[in-house]
Amino acid sequence: MTRMAWCLAVLLCAGCAREALPPPVVEETPPAREEEGKEKADEDQAILGARLRDLSTAVKGVLVYEVLAGSPADRVGLLTGDWVQAVDGAPVESLCAYQAALAKRVPGEDVTLAVRRGSETLTVVVRLGRAFDVYRETCDQGEMLGCLLLGDIYKFKMAAPADQARARKLFEQACEAGLAEGCGALGDWYLLGWGGLDEARAFSFYQQACRRGSASGCYSYAHLYATGVGVERDDARAIDLYVRSCDGGYPVGCHSAGLMYQQGRGVDPAPEVALELYTKGCTAGSVQACTELGKSYQHGQEGVAPDLARAATHFERGCSGDGCFRKDYDSCASLAVLYRRGQGVPEDKVRAAQLFEPACTVGSRADACLDLASMYREAEGIEKNLPKSVELYRYACASGSGQSCHNAAAAHESGAGAEVDVALATEYYDQGCAAGYEPSCERVAQLKAR
Repeated sequence: MTRMAWCLAVLLCAGCAREALPPPVVEETPPAREEEGKEKADEDQAILGARLRDLSTAVKGVLVYEVLAGSPADRVGLLTGDWVQAVDGAPVESLCAYQAALAKRVPGEDVTLAVRRGSETLTVVVRLGRAFDVYRETCDQGEMLGCLLLGDIYKFKMAAPADQARARKLFEQACEAGLAEGCGALGDWYLLGWGGLDEARAFSFYQQACRRGSASGCYSYAHLYATGVGVERDDARAIDLYVRSCDGGYPVGCHSAGLMYQQGRGVDPAPEVALELYTKGCTAGSVQACTELGKSYQHGQEGVAPDLARAATHFERGCSGDGCFRKDYDSCASLAVLYRRGQGVPEDKVRAAQLFEPACTVGSRADACLDLASMYREAEGIEKNLPKSVELYRYACASGSGQSCHNAAAAHESGAGAEVDVALATEYYDQGCAAGYEPSCERVAQLKAR
């Protein structure tokens, strides 16, 4: 199930305060919806009707861990425990590669799978089905997972109250039948207010999901305790649940548990435990965990000596994502700094500018905008462009960067890349001073004393 809306809920209900860590993570798809691999259910998507996942193993491919009864995968005899190793002859060594291969197909198209079963490699030809049709048919046959996935499609359509009612009914049906993810879907339903905001019911359903073995349900359950939404805040309880989520194979839980151990929330600070959790989360696919792992090696911490080359490796992974999940622009900004300074990697100003740009414009990182603006101003790995640098200083200033406000003010005072406007310069100096940048305080005092 997607967690894109999860952050929106916390933003609305709890403010997403920066000190209320660990923050919600929105760019990763939890194990509940491997086959879709999308943030929005797509009724026309071509599917097998089987759920697959990556596992750390010497066997290449993606593991089939559940097959919907009556689905195309079921009809051709795919079994739980099979490994899909190629699609139409093209190797698939990760879930992302598998998803990319199916994304090019359409319902009704035949695909040939190379499947490892025990010591044998089988060739299986399967005709892909249309997601909505497969889920509806399997649900009609009593397959609760099909009902759950069909509910997702109705939930995201939301074109009419009838679609909302169908989605909730399907989630309730799945939960009542004992499907943990159905209970988790109902938790989302009531937390996000699709059926009317009801934090107490959301708490109850997340609790059921977690107790029935849903790792993503444990994550959501933990997050309520960590943020105090619908229940009294309890960091100790939250960290236990985050760890359970992590151990259950949900990498975002590893990241959140690592943050809490690092900051001493609910436990004594334990940076060595945090490092283990970040490593586990990064390996399992959490780009945020990769970012935190990179920071640990960049700055060093108890029991970890600084290792900039190792930090760069983790930032590279966090910034790259895997083609299916969003990249973490914090990693991109940190990696750009290393390339700009030649720390842990060969100095490469061009690469640094290329990394700062999306971290600034897409990731809204004020520090990345500040660095990129300076590179435009100094023609550092990029063509000199003073107006562009001023534009970026203004953007970063609006995001709270006092130094960027100061630099924008200086540009308007001197006319370097901007129209001379002392009144506007004074306003920017005021903003820089309010943001705590002392040189702005000194300069605005001088201007006002004239």
